[in-house]
Amino acid sequence: VNPALGDVSFGGDGKIVGYSTEVSGQDTTNAGFTQLIRTTINLSGADGLSLKSRLIVSDSNWEGDNHLGTSSSNISGPSSNAGADNSFLDYGYLQFPFAGWIVMAGRMRANSMLCSYTCDDRRDRILGMKTINGTTWIVLYDKRSDANPSLPEDDLDSVSGLVLTKFGDIDADLNIATWKGDTNGLNGAVLVAPHIKFPLFGAKIDMLYAYLGGGDVSFSEQHHSAIVRAERTFENFK
Repeated sequence: VNPALGDVSFGGDGKIVGYSTEVSGQDTTNAGFTQLIRTTINLSGADGLSLKSRLIVSDSNWEGDNHLGTSSSNISGPSSNAGADNSFLDYGYLQFPFAGWIVMAGRMRANSMLCSYTCDDRRDRILGMKTINGTTWIVLYDKRSDANPSLPEDDLDSVSGLVLTKFGDIDADLNIATWKGDTNGLNGAVLVAPHIKFPLFGAKIDMLYAYLGGGDVSFSEQHHSAIVRAERTFENFK
């Protein structure tokens, strides 16, 4: 390994799942297998610079000897792999310090609001994070849509801010986001979501409220939602 790269770590995971499906009104059952194989490569260097990445090596159904994909013309021999077997990037981003902030830029995993708004999604994102006197400030820019870089009318951008702080045993955060663009009808929509966590009788309580509205087309009306969740572990049960 080139010493200039610093520490390098490799990892991976995989699973094979069997399934069966039935179509309403039909007597037949379709059964099969699907597999997921992923590899991770993480690099860390001097001055807080790091790179984190994961590659999807395989994410497909078992198709038999010839993997047809979507076109039978992909076959080149009795043991061929076709276009359906292409590997692709799951996530990959750089992390580095800049002007007192921790900055992350690239393709990232995205989760928010107890998985009610975004859950294990992927974003092309620039993120800045800084902690001041125990309060963490996070600002995000997401390029949500830009299929054709020469056409501004297909762009959709999202900007959001997140503040995390603590009051005694209470963890609190506030998420505010808005969208700008001519696609998907999300232009002008605003999300406001306060969230608190605290212990109560040995359990962890989550309370979250979310407002979403103001969009030109999507979410043009006011939408309100709330979550109350109690979580406790009893030896082997959670």
